[in-house]
Amino acid sequence: MSLESWHLWVIGGVLLMGLEMLGLGFVALAIGVACLAGALAAYFGGELSLQIGSAVLAALLLTPLFVRGFRRFSRPHDRATLAGSGAAAGRPTPLVEQQGRLGVRITGDFFPAEAARGQAPGALQAGTLVTIDGFNGITAQVRIAQTTEE
Repeated sequence: MSLESWHLWVIGGVLLMGLEMLGLGFVALAIGVACLAGALAAYFGGELSLQIGSAVLAALLLTPLFVRGFRRFSRPHDRATLAGSGAAAGRPTPLVEQQGRLGVRITGDFFPAEAARGQAPGALQAGTLVTIDGFNGITAQVRIAQTTEE
């Protein structure tokens, strides 16, 4: 059994679709599906230029559609929060303990916490209200929240 050109297109498309599992935002999936257009052209006897042209045209049409669909239906993330300047910035957040580490929960995710510069590390304990100054990697830099008594 010999490989025909349409077999190569299908193999390339399946490999690209598999690469999508690495999290490429549906770009590899769109190009993988576009390879199937090249496979169809090859299956029906089209020359190499027609195979490549149909795959490129399909990729140009499908990639924006797949990326837009991915963004529309994926779970929304507050990217600014992860940078320390979004919804959680400036808002008092309680410290929680998880697996023996102190941290904060932001949109359901746990981030380890450490005292920000100028704060005494010993003052941090579970239940203490803190504000997030920023992040060092995934570690939240926190300081004890200022409470106003009326």
